[in-house]
Amino acid sequence: MARTRLIKPGFFTNDELVECSAFARLVFAGLWTIADREGRLEDRPKRIKAELLPYDTIDVDGLLDELSGRGFIQRYAVGSGKYIQVVNFTKHQSPHFKEPASSIPPPSGWEDSGVTPGAVPTSVRQEVMERDQWKCVRCGAGDRLSIDHIVPRTKGGSNAIENLRVLCTRCNSAKGNRDASAINEPYMPQIIGMNGASSTPDPDPVSDPDPVSDPDPVTSEVPCKDGTGSVEPRVRHKPIDESFIADLQAKHPSVNVMDVYQRVQNRKTWDGYKDKRRALRDHIGYELERQRNNGRSKHSEPDEDDPIVRRLRLDAEREGRTGSLPGVS
Repeated sequence: MARTRLIKPGFFTNDELVECSAFARLVFAGLWTIADREGRLEDRPKRIKAELLPYDTIDVDGLLDELSGRGFIQRYAVGSGKYIQVVNFTKHQSPHFKEPASSIPPPSGWEDSGVTPGAVPTSVRQEVMERDQWKCVRCGAGDRLSIDHIVPRTKGGSNAIENLRVLCTRCNSAKGNRDASAINEPYMPQIIGMNGASSTPDPDPVSDPDPVSDPDPVTSEVPCKDGTGSVEPRVRHKPIDESFIADLQAKHPSVNVMDVYQRVQNRKTWDGYKDKRRALRDHIGYELERQRNNGRSKHSEPDEDDPIVRRLRLDAEREGRTGSLPGVS
């Protein structure tokens, strides 16, 4: 099965490759598309010609010998099977992680890429999510979650549960393709440990009865700037406290800020907000918009006294249409 591969500008300026004939260079690029994720394929010249040069009268076997003589491919046999290994294939190509593993034996002494193919099974993803309590283990976010390999697949990391953890897309992008076990990550998990247990003690409802304190402040440890190698705690997003509520109430006297805060806390999406101060400001903005529109939001019923609504209603009745008005939700 042909696959999409990369072709780099260096292909056209390679002084060794240019010594090959034009058809040999074309076949060389075509071999990438029919090789597996390790750059191997069966050495069957007639089939290769049918896939790469179906409309040309050319000796593909001779072109393969030409490429092999220049060291771009290696033709070898294992038992009764004949195969081709594209040299430096994994250096220049990045196969999709869902592409199946190679089933062709490698040449003698050949070292494969070590990449773990295949996606993480759904059952394993579910188990990892439940273990880490459906939160990012680095920043504590509860939205836009993904499964991260501690040791990346490209470095031999497996899909074993011990090598998997939950990260939000932001933290996952920041980590990139680095080995998390070998680098000093910028944010160490404080909300959730790798074993799924919370490393921040729950507030005592008796000793801390404050109803407006943020129940889930996001904290982290970052290296100190004094060069000693020690770490210091940092609150990435300030919690909601009484002074913040009071400031918002003073700025928006027409809104009952405490009532809005209590309502949004009961929503399922509240735990997913990293910056809860900003989320509360957004909801107060929605409340102000409803007040400006006389209690109506964009999902409210149309005002029958509005001349535009009456015109749309008449047009709909004239055309025999029923249901919601066009342009009015």
